[in-house]
Amino acid sequence: MAMPYNLRIKKFSHSKDLIFSNKNPSQSIDTLENANFINGFDLFTYFPAKYHDGNKKALLDDILHKKKYTPADRDVLIARFHPKQLPINYTYEQHTDISKTYTFISNVFDYKSTDETNVIEWHMNFANCDIFAYYNSGLLAQDELQVLECPQLASLREYLVQQSNSKNTDDEFFNTRVIENNLPYPILISNIEHVVDLNTTNLYGKN
Repeated sequence: MAMPYNLRIKKFSHSKDLIFSNKNPSQSIDTLENANFINGFDLFTYFPAKYHDGNKKALLDDILHKKKYTPADRDVLIARFHPKQLPINYTYEQHTDISKTYTFISNVFDYKSTDETNVIEWHMNFANCDIFAYYNSGLLAQDELQVLECPQLASLREYLVQQSNSKNTDDEFFNTRVIENNLPYPILISNIEHVVDLNTTNLYGKN
């Protein structure tokens, strides 16, 4: 029996207006293809992870039942962009917004959040061209590790898969692929909660 729900979500037309207001113009508006604001609590509640791997399911059960994790009642933003021609040369000095500073950290990937205020962190994902496609399998590469530490990403994947299979054409569906016709379609996801740290020191390189 299907579970009835009332998902709080702002689709593309409303989301675009929120992201690119007249007071906050951006050159990225020309390349924005689609954007959704989805309530993170609703997303996690109505689109639970569907793990096929027993170890991953056990970890999620531990987060839910022992650690009593409840997602915050705040919006998650997912946005997909059309390809954009990159400059031949790029330097830090090309940033013209003097109100912001940028720091590029060269280190192994982790998804820990900083306690600093007025800081926005972006964590790259160099995984499958279809985002989070194998999160529920026995694989544990970067993509799958990211989802385990940030379980709302599994719910986001489930939502995107369901809406792509839906016959409702009231709004443009959200494409989950970051590569099409050998061209990049970047996807940015923000306001996702980092819930658990996984130490993989003794996991890789072992038989």
